[in-house]
Amino acid sequence: MTDIAAPASATPSSAAAPAASERGASTPAATSTAAPDWRVTLPEDVRPLAQAKGWKSPAEALKSYAHLERLVGADKIALPPKDAQGNRDWSKWDGWSAIGRPEAPDKYAFRMPEGHSTTNDDRAFQTHMAPLLHKAGLAQWQVDLLAQGLESFGHQQREGLSRQTQQTYAASVQELQRDWGAAFDRHLDLANRAVRQFGGPDLVRALSAAGLGHHPAVVRAFARMGATLAEDSGLPAGAAGGGAGSARAEIQRLKADPQFQTAFLNRLHPGHEQAMSKMLSLQAQASVGGEA
Repeated sequence: MTDIAAPASATPSSAAAPAASERGASTPAATSTAAPDWRVTLPEDVRPLAQAKGWKSPAEALKSYAHLERLVGADKIALPPKDAQGNRDWSKWDGWSAIGRPEAPDKYAFRMPEGHSTTNDDRAFQTHMAPLLHKAGLAQWQVDLLAQGLESFGHQQREGLSRQTQQTYAASVQELQRDWGAAFDRHLDLANRAVRQFGGPDLVRALSAAGLGHHPAVVRAFARMGATLAEDSGLPAGAAGGGAGSARAEIQRLKADPQFQTAFLNRLHPGHEQAMSKMLSLQAQASVGGEA
């Protein structure tokens, strides 16, 4: 009997062992599941950027952006969008005030040089230029810089013109003095009288515009005309250098006039041509009869 029946306690254990091994052989072992790629949840327009950068998590993307913002700075001004031709409509840009342009053309402050009061010509020039400066997007500090540059350039131009005029005049006087010797003053008197009698201010301005007011050949020609007419009693008598003396006095007065000097020095000033013409005319008159 004992050979046929196994002990009750051994039967379950001996029978369970093969069953367990069989189940292990036929059932695959459990494996870990990989985390889904977070980038696939991004919108399609930014997904390629995230993939190209290789960010493995949203935290990495945020860190990268924070680092970029520290490098570039937080203050940014978006440019106006481009049209189909690739052009930007700057007239509708919101960034003008951020870069310092006044909100309207009449908000510019035109600072005049020290000692110079604003004239009507100055105001006309400013009214003309303000819309152009505003359209170009210039800030106030840029307008100030341009004004300083124009003032400096005008001053240099005037000094250069004055030196050139003085050198030309001196050379002309020396040449005429060599030719006329002791009769220098008498010939200048005749030339002055001929110009006043037959040419007047219009002729003086024409000679000045042509650059001939100091030319010795012109002075000699008027001196000969004056001498011929004086012999025929066709030329009124006059003191030598009378007209030239008045011209020299007027030149000195204008040199001390800050408003005239501003127009004379600044080529962009609306009164520049008029001031230049007046000064050249006076210098021509002075050069005929004496030093300016």
